[in-house]
Parts: sequence; structure tokens; C-alpha cells
Amino acid sequence: FPEAEARFAQCVVAKDFQYADFALLRQGGCMSDRGQPAQAAALYQTLGGKFPKSQYVAAAGLAAGKCLYLAEQFPQARTVLGPLLPQKVPEAAEAAYWTARAFLKEKNPAAALQTLDAAIAANPQSPVLPQLVIGRADSIYEMPARRAESVALYADFAGKFPMDPQVPQALYMASLAALDVGQLEPARTHAAAFLAKFAAHELAPEVIFVAAEAELRLRRYPEAAARYAELLQKFPNGPHLEEAKVRRALATYFQKKYDEAVALITPEIPK
Repeated sequence: FPEAEARFAQCVVAKDFQYADFALLRQGGCMSDRGQPAQAAALYQTLGGKFPKSQYVAAAGLAAGKCLYLAEQFPQARTVLGPLLPQKVPEAAEAAYWTARAFLKEKNPAAALQTLDAAIAANPQSPVLPQLVIGRADSIYEMPARRAESVALYADFAGKFPMDPQVPQALYMASLAALDVGQLEPARTHAAAFLAKFAAHELAPEVIFVAAEAELRLRRYPEAAARYAELLQKFPNGPHLEEAKVRRALATYFQKKYDEAVALITPEIPK
């Protein structure tokens, strides 16, 4: 990337080079790819001034906003992306997505939802539509009073966009949101749907834990104990390790298997 960046920089200043604007765009990409998003954002923002008639002005604005987001400069990202939102350009939909993500980072899900609703209405055929839809579900999840609505939204996403790479995340969030709001049977159902398709996914230990918790709260104690045991066996160094050990013993205790519960938990006491 450093070598490519230097060569693109030479192209940008080459006299009468017809692709100088695109070279600047690629120079910024190299800068971002080598871990300097804030610097890349600053470079991207020079494209419109240097090449006001360039076809890449909107692309540079979008790239600058994304880089500022990656640099955790969320208000600045929204400021840069804002002018793209009302424009009839392909970049407008993705600019709305990153604007909404910035609002979520700023703990403002209502503004994120408003941004995404407008973008979905304005860009119904955009290839970015799945990102807008999942972002909308995330925004509603972050509103405690409306979190229950997000369960169906995540599940609907998985049904409408079955080939989208965000489907595992959507099914996980459907199960987690359902557990959060006490929809225990849907939590089990969505967790099972995830594990049937994505058992090797990095989110699998989280989903198994959600499934186990739902079983426990439904007083399906054998099933809960089995899920906790599955989590401990498949992911011995994964998340929820200590909690799963205690919860498995609890599920065993509720089955009145007292000796077995003691045997499970006793080795953990010194720890």
C-alpha cells in the first residue's frame, strides 16, 4: 500500500493526466488500507476542490465519511456525509447508512431511524437496501421501549435477504432481542434457525448461550443443561464460560439431580 500510494500521488500531480481524479481516489484508498483513516478522509475531501467536474466527487465524499466513522469521528462523519443524502446519486443510500451508524454510536437511535426510513423510501432498488434494513432493525433494538419490534424485523431480514452475509447476525439478534424482551419461544426458534445453518459461525457460542438461557427460563431444564454442556464442549475458551458452568449446574439442580449438580459445581468453587 505505501508504494502504491506514492505512485498514485505522482499521478495526481502529473500534468494533463486525464485520470488524476481517480488516482486521488485510489491514493486515499491506499492510505485508509494502511490504517490511516483520518488522513485518508482529509485527502478525499480535497477531490472536489481540485477536480470540481469529476465524476468521483460523490464517491470521495462517501469514502471520506466512512473513513471518519472508522476514525471514530462520528459528528464529523455525519457532517461530510450529510450533503450526499438528498442527492440523486448511487452513493446517497450508503451515505445514509453510515450516517445512521454514526448516530447509533452517538446513542441517538431515533435520529438513526429517521435517516434510514428516509433512505429506504428514496432508494427502494439500491444494492445497499439490505444494509439500510438491518440498520433500521438495529436502531429500533437500541430503543428499549420498541425493542420487541426488532425481533420480527431481524427475522424478516433473514427471510427477505437469505443470501446476504448479514443473515447470521440478523438471526443472532432476533434470538437475543427475543430473549431480552421475554419472548422465550421465539428466542429458541431463531437460535435454532441460526444453529441449523451457521453452526461454524463465530457467533455460534453466543447463540448457543441464548438458546440455553431461553430453555432455562422456559423451565426446560434437561434441554437447558444440554445446551450449556454443548457450549462448554465446543467452545471451552469461548465467551460465557464461567457463567455457563454455573448455569449448567443450576439446570441440573432444578432437575433434582443434586449429587450431579454438586459434582459439576464443586471444582469451580476454588476458582
